[in-house]
Amino acid sequence: MKGLGQRLISRKVYFLAVSLAVAVASCTVSRISTEAATITDKNSTINLSLNSSAGMADWIVDGTDALNQQWLWYRIGNSGPQLDISTIGAPTITPFGAKSVTALYSNSQYGVSITYTLTGSSAGTSHSALTEAINFFNYQTNASLDLHLFLYSDFTLGGGTGIGNVGLTTTTAVQTLGGNSNTVAFPFAPASHAEANTAPSTYNSLTSGSAYTLNGNLNATQPASAGDVTWAFEWDKVLAPSTSLGTISITDTLQVPEPSVTTLAIAGSALLLLRRRNRG
Repeated sequence: MKGLGQRLISRKVYFLAVSLAVAVASCTVSRISTEAATITDKNSTINLSLNSSAGMADWIVDGTDALNQQWLWYRIGNSGPQLDISTIGAPTITPFGAKSVTALYSNSQYGVSITYTLTGSSAGTSHSALTEAINFFNYQTNASLDLHLFLYSDFTLGGGTGIGNVGLTTTTAVQTLGGNSNTVAFPFAPASHAEANTAPSTYNSLTSGSAYTLNGNLNATQPASAGDVTWAFEWDKVLAPSTSLGTISITDTLQVPEPSVTTLAIAGSALLLLRRRNRG
């Protein structure tokens, strides 16, 4: 008969296998490390600082960086601070080819896994997509876990500071900046709470050292030259012993026209109009 320690190790191995199942399909593991990671595909590159609070720090599409930060924070119970997931423990980072990677953070009581898979597009299209699969595990065999999990996002959409708009539901986020856009959907895992705000308000609340619940504001607009808009989602669930939150599957679609592309499009339209007038 297995002892408690053996059973705990077995459960952690099982949870790790589950968290990697989606990513390993038709992929080959190239290495395992605890370093930061970069994933690339066609016109897109994502830089991940997975062993710090920076998290996903860059999403570069056709040379334009559309992201300041996207990362996960969590809280256990209704009091105390939110912590970023890198504080759980040093991550085990497993790449799957050039465009997919899984990070697992764990300690003796709980763990979280996140798998990123990048799908770029042809050069010059300024289009890119990312899927994220997130799960949180309760390794304890005789205690429940009161989990509050937060996904925080600060996209610049290539515009730095400027006019930005974001609208949320409990399953989607749509952010626009001029002709640039970012659409996020997780239809099978509705959030418990959401918040749209201007930077850095939500970030400051999450990192204040006090328990925080997202405020429910679903829309935010930032005036010109005043900064960018941000958005966040919160999932609240009590995890029974030896269970998990269930995979939160996120599809993130990015369209970030380069200034040169926009200028060319305007010039092309003007030329076409001039030719039509000359023909008339």
